[in-house]
Amino acid sequence: MIDFTSFTNEKDIYICPDPQGHRPVWIGFVLLNNQFYIEAETGKRSSWYQSAIVSGTGQLHLADKIYQVGFTAVTDERLLAEIQMAYYEKYGPEARVMEAHGSEACLRVKFLKEIGLRKRNE
Repeated sequence: MIDFTSFTNEKDIYICPDPQGHRPVWIGFVLLNNQFYIEAETGKRSSWYQSAIVSGTGQLHLADKIYQVGFTAVTDERLLAEIQMAYYEKYGPEARVMEAHGSEACLRVKFLKEIGLRKRNE
């Protein structure tokens, strides 16, 4: 089992929902109630978000490793508000960029397995 709570202070995270069709994209994330959440800064029109919804799986590049992950859309309004507050606490003013569209494109991430080491030229 992967202890993703050890990633709390990481900010250098990249998502790749379709490794054959997308280059890894930088994203922010938060841990809340022992769950790992990500948001698409540009909302549901984000290409990585759309790919993640369609495939339900992808890769996260985090802390020099690559992980196979599963994605589930978050739709509960109360939970979305809590996630947004967690973003404010972690990223400060940067979180305001995500406020307009990000909370409508929020995913819960389930870590499935570690699949390799991350190349630093991404």
